[in-house]
Amino acid sequence: MSGNPPKAMMAESIYLPPKPTLGGLTCQSAREMVAYTGGKPNATWTNLAEPTKWETPNVICPNGVSDKCKNWNFLTQAPTKLFSKSDTSYLQTTWIADQVKHFREGGLNSVMYRPSIADPTDMVNVMEHHEQVTLTHVLEVEEDVCSKWDAYSCYNNKASSNRILNSISAELSEELRLRMLPTDTAAVLWMRVMKLVVDGSIEHYNRQKDALCALSPLSEPGQNVHTYSGKVRLICNELWHARQWEWPLMLVIVRQLCLVTVKVFCSMFLPIKMAMDCTLTEISYLDRTSATAVMVKKGYHYTQFLTLVEDTYKSLLDNKDWPPASNQKETQGAPTAFLAGMLEVQLNALVQLHVNKTLNAEKKVFKCFKCGQTGHFSRNCKQPASEGDKTPSDSKKPKAKETGWRVEAPAAGATQTKVVNSKTYHWCATCNNKDSRWNLTRVMALHTTGAGCRGKFDSPAPLGLMAE
Repeated sequence: MSGNPPKAMMAESIYLPPKPTLGGLTCQSAREMVAYTGGKPNATWTNLAEPTKWETPNVICPNGVSDKCKNWNFLTQAPTKLFSKSDTSYLQTTWIADQVKHFREGGLNSVMYRPSIADPTDMVNVMEHHEQVTLTHVLEVEEDVCSKWDAYSCYNNKASSNRILNSISAELSEELRLRMLPTDTAAVLWMRVMKLVVDGSIEHYNRQKDALCALSPLSEPGQNVHTYSGKVRLICNELWHARQWEWPLMLVIVRQLCLVTVKVFCSMFLPIKMAMDCTLTEISYLDRTSATAVMVKKGYHYTQFLTLVEDTYKSLLDNKDWPPASNQKETQGAPTAFLAGMLEVQLNALVQLHVNKTLNAEKKVFKCFKCGQTGHFSRNCKQPASEGDKTPSDSKKPKAKETGWRVEAPAAGATQTKVVNSKTYHWCATCNNKDSRWNLTRVMALHTTGAGCRGKFDSPAPLGLMAE
């Protein structure tokens, strides 16, 4: 008899945990089995719709306490960047994609599935396809779904709720806590967050369609088709998941691409435009599923078509066959103010340097008017002036003697009044002292006496005297 124990004894020594409803068991060691979770459940929540094997070690539910703590910390840890409604650098679509990836790699995605509104037998992930369900619908089916959960699903639901709360900003978390209830599951929390950050009304989707029609590669710097394609994809994905997508929008995209000024590029998509127009006429009477199948078969689905557009643009750009790219890039922003990036200290130093250079460049050399040498002015010149240079200044020069009838004195015994050009003038020998003259207002007989008289009267002149 060999020394090996019986097979029955070996089977009894292996630890076998309960099998999860949405998952399976795998062998961790020769004597231990562990459970793993994750995947899409079926409509009755009795098994996975498509049984799969575990992909990452994080989907495993460890048996030891220490390993369970490590697993819990990984599942609920906050990401490196939190999502906020006001942060334009971290888009909502990027945040959703990051959360979907974390939930799938951690085996948490099973608890995020709910029956679709359009087809109750089809389970949809409320994280990826939140447009296909509403908060009211999720609340209605929540009691029935939670009644079918096992211990693993309850554990994953709690971890998922903590992960959602830890991945949003403090401002958004405060808004969510004002609306959430203690009984809310992770799926309900997710829909509440979506209701806070996404406008799911019909008017919103109509505005998105208008925005898609308004987009144009001509408005991008250098007619960058790749940037235009990225903006189109975001809107198309939102409309598609919300079941608001309309196939005629594809024709709008093709028409905008045909406006590009690169002739080689336009020549490739003009035939596609004509063929797509005919195809849209053919599928106008088909249902959504059949119409989608036709468009995918012909390569007219927006994901396929935009991939073709991006590849064509990249090929032309790499071969230097895209002339708009060589033009100066347009930032489409306000012009930067002059010296806007300079510090105040640097600006002051620059101003002083400029002023000093200007003064040095414009500094004039003055010469003395007397001796002709530099270094002093004529008023400080020590060279004695010659007799010919001693000319009185303009302020000391005598005024020129005025001539004419205004200064010719009347003869002795003649009248002191004269009429010139219908105006009566009076002779006053007192006015201006030496410069006596004929004037219109002053009469010598009424003047006050004294040197330097300026012709002020002691009293108004009589009218009779003024008339003489």
